[in-house]
Amino acid sequence: MSDVLARRRVLAPAEVVTLAVALALDLADLHASGRVHGAVCAEMVRFDSDGRPRLRPGPGGAVADQAEDVRALSALGYLALSERRPPRLVEALDAGLAECGAVELAERVLASGPAAPLRLPITADRWEKTGIEPGVSPSPKMHRALVRTGMVVLLVTLVFLPRHASDSSRWTEVVLHLDRARFAAVVDRRVDELSAVYDSASAQRSRDATLIRALVRDGFTVRGRLAELTSPTLLNRSGDTATMSVLEQPAAYVLVDARGRVRLSVRDRKPRRLVIRLRRTARGWRVTDATASQ
Repeated sequence: MSDVLARRRVLAPAEVVTLAVALALDLADLHASGRVHGAVCAEMVRFDSDGRPRLRPGPGGAVADQAEDVRALSALGYLALSERRPPRLVEALDAGLAECGAVELAERVLASGPAAPLRLPITADRWEKTGIEPGVSPSPKMHRALVRTGMVVLLVTLVFLPRHASDSSRWTEVVLHLDRARFAAVVDRRVDELSAVYDSASAQRSRDATLIRALVRDGFTVRGRLAELTSPTLLNRSGDTATMSVLEQPAAYVLVDARGRVRLSVRDRKPRRLVIRLRRTARGWRVTDATASQ
């Protein structure tokens, strides 16, 4: 990576999206296993056979340095960024410099704008593989040769999805099952049914339990639709844990008292992006945490 910056000085914003998301996912894998990198910098970046940026193994360090890994990656993004700095990409990198996890950084950067392949410099050994003389102007022959030798990089979405969402239908079903189970628990006003949704230590479980007890106490029932989870994307999977990005669609429901009178109407909330963390138990996947992605 240092060679790329030395030759090109800066990257286009869309290239920085590709770079930052790919490396953030590598960090997420490390952090999920309880490890840290400890030396995120341009010299630690390599490119695999598909041209995808990857982190070389680092020296490691204390678990508390996970935040420093994310800050270092955000600083690398700024270093690579051209003078044209899209506000949303800057906001995403600023979040990494402040205090956010690797998964959140990947999601923020991916949502900040389009991604584009990194235009890698053509070195002498790569020219030998193409059979084209150095210094020759671009031509259809050159383009075909570069494609054959894997020099054209896939977009980050095409590189990222096969690795982190290879079974999208399965994960969609997991999220929809949990969403339906939560809806049933609230509508039925059954606290015990939340065990089919949440891990026992989940803060969200405690909040939903409080809500259900309040409904029972006040004699209210829910009619309509609670917020629905759609468009799930697997951000990270490590052993029995997984991190999903989902879109929470607006709710439209009313609270009705024992006489059938509407006491509260909830609607017109804007959709928002959530990051949901799951843990696999003997009875299936359960939610451990859910946070809004600004």
